[in-house]
Amino acid sequence: MRLFLAILFCLSVNVLKSQDLFSREGGDLFQSDLLNSFNDVAFRWNFSGEKQVYLNEGINFLAEQKTEMALSNLDKFIKMDSSFWVAFYYRGVCLKQMGMYRKAETNLKRAYYLNKGSFEIAMELAKVNHLLTTINYLLVLESDKAEKYYKKAINIAPDNPVPNFLLGDLALRNGNMRQALKNYNESLEKDPLFSDAKIKIGLIEVIKDKDITALIPYLNEVLAKDSLNRTALGLRSRVTAKENPKNSLADLNRLVRLSPSNISYRLFRGILYTEVQDYENAFSDFHKVIQSNPQSENNFVGKQTALDKQIDIIYAGYYVVSNVYGMPPSDAYQIKKAFCLLLTSKFQESIDA
Repeated sequence: MRLFLAILFCLSVNVLKSQDLFSREGGDLFQSDLLNSFNDVAFRWNFSGEKQVYLNEGINFLAEQKTEMALSNLDKFIKMDSSFWVAFYYRGVCLKQMGMYRKAETNLKRAYYLNKGSFEIAMELAKVNHLLTTINYLLVLESDKAEKYYKKAINIAPDNPVPNFLLGDLALRNGNMRQALKNYNESLEKDPLFSDAKIKIGLIEVIKDKDITALIPYLNEVLAKDSLNRTALGLRSRVTAKENPKNSLADLNRLVRLSPSNISYRLFRGILYTEVQDYENAFSDFHKVIQSNPQSENNFVGKQTALDKQIDIIYAGYYVVSNVYGMPPSDAYQIKKAFCLLLTSKFQESIDA
């Protein structure tokens, strides 16, 4: 067993950096998923023949996230009729979803020219410019345009909290916490149940106080009103992990039930199970993480880069998983324990196990 653990130790690298947790779903905590969403628009269906089919298929494919097929149908519609704002709006949305923000802006500007009173068009124009600033924060013109269109959207629909909220995100990205706080509070005034704004205010408090626990009261308040809020559950599980791992595990258990395919949750839960010395459950979670990873001993190649350094630990994981079952229970437990400790960088304890 010592030789087996020595092999694992030599193969392993520490890939469990805290800043990587939830990266698949959480992304940038200061960038809202609302930027990538869109609202459908109301309009009268008064077309016939192919035009009706192309527009209908384009919108339906977009709803099904079949963006390229949606774009193809909308292109065909616009070739037949370049005067209908709805087609340009949805084509702009398609291009935004594909990350083609400049082209998206061109189409949305055309839609805006044809229908300046649309809240949805103003919001999408704001979002594509906002998204450009997330790629390069030096794009000052795009930031100004995003702000301009958010304010137009507010003028069109003054009771809607979303433009104020996204203005807060824009201000926060530009380093203006005071303005961001003002915008988030304005969105809460319009909708007291707008949990995203409450969480962002809590994050600002963390930045100001340099104390991660300052976020907990805000998360508790959100979860008291919405016990299934994934963002709040995920953040609270991280904030409380060190001081209260059992409470953190309770939040993670709920998250895994809500999103069983989210590997980041299982990865972090495996780490916490290891911390409380529950190696059987920890190994089960790590096993699922390994199974979900496209790398394996079958496609492992020797030439590595910094981007694929995690292959070593995945390779080791496949070796453990493929050999541990069928062993005597006591030996299997020791190997599972050693592997879990190894994954959490407790190298000496792993060897001693």
